[in-house]
Amino acid sequence: MRPPPPGEVDLWWIGPASRRPGSAVLGPEERARLARLTDPAARAAFARRRGALRSILADYTGRPPASLAYRTTPAGRPELPGGPAFSLSSAGEWALLAVGAEPELGVDLEQTGQGRDFRAVARRFLPGLVLPEDAAGAGAGAGAGAGAGRTEDGPRRTDDGPGFAGHLTPGQGAEAAFLVAWTEYEARLKAAGAGLGAVPERARGWPVLRLWAPVGYTAALVSARPSVVTVRPGPAAQPTGRPATAAARSAGRPAGVAALPRTGG
Repeated sequence: MRPPPPGEVDLWWIGPASRRPGSAVLGPEERARLARLTDPAARAAFARRRGALRSILADYTGRPPASLAYRTTPAGRPELPGGPAFSLSSAGEWALLAVGAEPELGVDLEQTGQGRDFRAVARRFLPGLVLPEDAAGAGAGAGAGAGAGRTEDGPRRTDDGPGFAGHLTPGQGAEAAFLVAWTEYEARLKAAGAGLGAVPERARGWPVLRLWAPVGYTAALVSARPSVVTVRPGPAAQPTGRPATAAARSAGRPAGVAALPRTGG
């Protein structure tokens, strides 16, 4: 299979019905990680997504899946020498893989209802983000914090914060709105090859695409330049779902082709 040329990105959904190889093609480090997992569902999900990753990258490189040898950057990002750039994210039963020619590529997938204290996370990592109930409280003279919440006006930002572009819309619940911001934040960090913290200045204007995702999931893709995005059909089963947010772009639905927007704002 032809790897995506510069200016193009392939997306692969890896789900419960994936027919890609599993644990049989894993490398030694992956097998060791698999052995440390005690929960059967977690073991199955890990083997499925890592096996599918190897199988898909093998299709691009023409090498046997089990022979692929990754290396890790100082920021902890895996790379495949001699292969295409890729970014993998997983949540619940699903994983999402982006493959491209250029290393400035990041994807993030999150699941709702995981019991996280997202308001505390927002205060720490997205300090410029004001979600709807905070904005309403400020308008009523109650004072707005830097946490998460809801109003009919939709969330907004008070400043540039850590590089969040602010694709938030009216009518979202507090956690859903937080996940829109968080998936963009994580995807930017991954594209920049950075760990948790402030988004590097160079990555703050990179274009972001909201992705079609299974119900209960939110996903985003960031690339250093506008790109044509193809959602690949085939053995890595496609999700049936809806836009992750009310403002989700129709681009990114299964088996579709889309253009990554030209700005991140």
